[in-house]
Amino acid sequence: MPITKRQYLQLLELVANHSLPKVSQTIAMLEKIPTTVNTEKIRLILEKKDEPVRMLAPSAITKQAKETLSDYSKLLGGIPA
Repeated sequence: MPITKRQYLQLLELVANHSLPKVSQTIAMLEKIPTTVNTEKIRLILEKKDEPVRMLAPSAITKQAKETLSDYSKLLGGIPA
């Protein structure tokens, strides 16, 4: 399917902002899955921010659950929880 002038300009903008190799890799990745490839999908993937995973302190429920599993493990003869 031929691209429109608008899509061509959007693609040029993506290359200018993210580099040709990154855009090419993203297009190749999208072509491997059964979906249409368009500039919006390319943009979403390129501009996706990898947010760090927040480490939460264990809650009281989590601590209690681990203790309970440990107790059951001891009762069953040391089966690792």
